[in-house]
Order: sequence, then C-alpha cells, then structure tokens
Amino acid sequence: MAGMAALIPIASSLWLLTLLFLFFGVTQGIVEVGCNTLMLWAHTDHAGPFMNALHFFFGVGALLAPVGIALATQNPAVVPRSATGDLAWFFWFFALLVLLVAAWLLVLPSPRRSSGQAMSGRAKGSTLSPV
Repeated sequence: MAGMAALIPIASSLWLLTLLFLFFGVTQGIVEVGCNTLMLWAHTDHAGPFMNALHFFFGVGALLAPVGIALATQNPAVVPRSATGDLAWFFWFFALLVLLVAAWLLVLPSPRRSSGQAMSGRAKGSTLSPV
C-alpha cells in the first residue's frame, strides 16, 4: 500500500494511475480481510467488541482522508500549494504512515488462537428443529 500511495502523485498517464489505484484497492482489501481474520482468531468467542473497534477505526480513516484533502485544497493559507506540489504531500504522508504501522506490526508477536470454539449463531448443544 505504501508503494502504491507513493507512486500515485507521480503517475504520468491515466492508465498507470488506474493500475496503481487498482493494486492499491486490492492491497487494501487484503489488509482488511487479514485484520478481520486475525481478530477472529485471537478472540473467537468474544470477538464482537474487537470487531466493532476495528471497523470504527476503518470508518475514522474513511472520514479523515477526504477531510484532510478538502482542507489542503480549499485553504492555501494552511498548506501553500507551491511548497507541496498540490496533493503529492498527502499521498506521501499516507505512505509514510503505512510504513510506520507496518514496521510496528512486524515486531509484534503473532496472536495466539483462542482456545474457545466459535459458535455458529446458536447456543452450544442446541439442535435445529423444524418450525
């Protein structure tokens, strides 16, 4: 993701930009599925609050990214365009942020799988009966 974000501002053609955003979206999907899977592995029986927190932060990021771009493009007093090269700084800042988080995650130990069994939507020991 960091590589794609860093290359987006310097893309020289629409086709290259399209491919960069395609690969960026694929990697973002892989990260989201991986986070969901790790959360379920680590907190099998009680994953609900952790999944809610994870998706809350996905939402915070989805809210803050457009707000940051809007602030940068509408208020030249905050970030002068001549110093930033328009929005390139925003993508490079995001790439740096992704690299820092990835480096932090690489030093964390892998989560241990929970010893509990996941319930499949019904109480343990219950049987299905026709209604």
